[in-house]
Parts: sequence; C-alpha cells; structure tokens
Amino acid sequence: MDNWLTNCPISHRGLHKGTEIPENSLAAFENSISHNYPIEFDIQLIKDNNIIAFHDADLMRTCGNARKTFDLTKDSLHKFRLFNSDQKIPLLEEVLELVSGKVPLLIELKNNTMSNSLSIELNKKLKNYSGEVAIQSFNPFSIIWFKDNAPEITRGFLGSKLSDAELAKYKTIIPRRLLFKSLAQPHFVGYDIKNLPKKNVSKIRESGIPILAWTIDSKDKLKKAEKYADNIIFENIDPSGFKKFNK
Repeated sequence: MDNWLTNCPISHRGLHKGTEIPENSLAAFENSISHNYPIEFDIQLIKDNNIIAFHDADLMRTCGNARKTFDLTKDSLHKFRLFNSDQKIPLLEEVLELVSGKVPLLIELKNNTMSNSLSIELNKKLKNYSGEVAIQSFNPFSIIWFKDNAPEITRGFLGSKLSDAELAKYKTIIPRRLLFKSLAQPHFVGYDIKNLPKKNVSKIRESGIPILAWTIDSKDKLKKAEKYADNIIFENIDPSGFKKFNK
C-alpha cells in the first residue's frame, strides 16, 4: 500500500477555510498543494457523463440552489459559485490538471447505486494521470469493481455507524463481512472518528489493514485518533498535533 496513506495527514475536501476558500474547490486544492498535504475529495457523475468534484446530492448548501447534482452538465457549471465565492464546481479533469502529481489524491466515489458508471469513467480519467492516487467509497460495489478491473489502484472501504441507514438497499444483498473479506479486499478502511472505538474495526487494524479516521476537526478528535487510527483526514486544525507526525 502507498506509504503516504499512513505517513501524511490528508486534507478533507482540500485545505479549505469557510467561504473564503470553499471545500472541494480548486482554491482549496491549491492551498493543500502549497502546504504539501494530500487531498481527499468527493466525485460524482453528472447528467452528461462528466465527473465533478462535489459532495452533496444537491446545490442548496453550497450554492443556494435546489438543483440536484445529477442534473448538472459541464456547460451549466459556470452558473454556480461555491458559497458566493469566485470558485465554481470543478470538473475532475481540472483537478487532475491542477494537482498534476504534486501531492497524492484520495478520491471518494459518491455512488448510492449498483451502477459501475462512475467507477468506469473515473478509471478512464486516471489512465493518463501519473500522480499518486487512492480511491475509497461507502459503496462496496465500487470497491469490488476496482479490485476486479484496476487492481493496481489502492482502494479503501468507508464506514460509520450510520452508514447502513444512509446507503441504498444494495448493502443488504450480500452480507457485509463477505463483501469486505472476500470480494472488496480493501487496502485500508476509512472510519468516522465519532464511532470509534469499534470492535470489528479494531480487529481489522490488528490484521494489518490501516485505519484512516475522519473527519478530525478538533483537538479532542485528534487525541482520540491517536489511539484508534493510523492516519487522519482533517479540516480546520493543525494536523501536526497527531503524535505520529511528531516522531
């Protein structure tokens, strides 16, 4: 597995700062690069089969518009600004061009269906990208697709206490344990710090699979992560407080 996933604190949705430097924006990614932090960001497939760097299912929180994310097209992106800033919703290719291997990327696939379209399109984009990349998702089918079709790409499974209620019904088709151990074969697990410690997560860590704790945004969470995780995905704090990075 790539060393940076356990040796470097990872900036959550880029190194953002309120509305001044919006989350999942090119400005936030530039800020991460300037501080030499790996970048975690979300991707979604939109109506015209392009991929955008964006977290929510609609634009209300970030752009004050009720439009659903999947209804967007490449040509419509210029109409919206993130948190009334000068930043628009970026395309994946814009992110890859900006970063260009300067720092590693941890890409979260936002996909609540059994479709592999997002995985397929992402893999196409990564074919010509030479920087360090890992992918992660709550969706086990996305992880399985990469294991079967692009095994050279480091992959991780995301989990939290509420994930079963939040994710689509596909999770009940195959028992989670079977998915995790036999089919998905993740290289790491990203887990919600609020739900740690957790017995099965501890067993996973003991088996040699590293745990990435998210989202670390306070000193208390940082201290908790020192006990239960191998790395952190952080925002709004100085990550150097994580004891691993002080050695």
